[in-house]
Amino acid sequence: MHSRFVTSKKVVFFLSRMWILTSNLQMLGLDICSDTLVGDDMRRGVSGGQKKHLTTGEMLVGPTKAFLMDEISTGLDSSATFQIVNYMRQIVHIMDVTMVISLLQPAPETYNLFDDVILLSEGHLVY
Repeated sequence: MHSRFVTSKKVVFFLSRMWILTSNLQMLGLDICSDTLVGDDMRRGVSGGQKKHLTTGEMLVGPTKAFLMDEISTGLDSSATFQIVNYMRQIVHIMDVTMVISLLQPAPETYNLFDDVILLSEGHLVY
């Protein structure tokens, strides 16, 4: 049953926003904890890896055309890093944005996700 006080435009807008939210939660791997509080020092919440994924999602909110991300893999295992970089790759291709990501010793699977790679040593271009 539909409310007589809601326009079709509002219903479609709400449904599209819910679809975007659901697909982003799935791409970030947060769909399994979507109803869990984030938590803090006093209250248990999502895991450390899930907090990193959440921070990544927060960075993507808004009409930005360039993202600069430094050491996004610190404290994560190679699987979690792969998932985040894979999500970022999808966002780059879907939203037509530019991302510059610095990683220290990424796994080969993660390295292969990048379209272009710049290798720096002591501030100088090596490759």
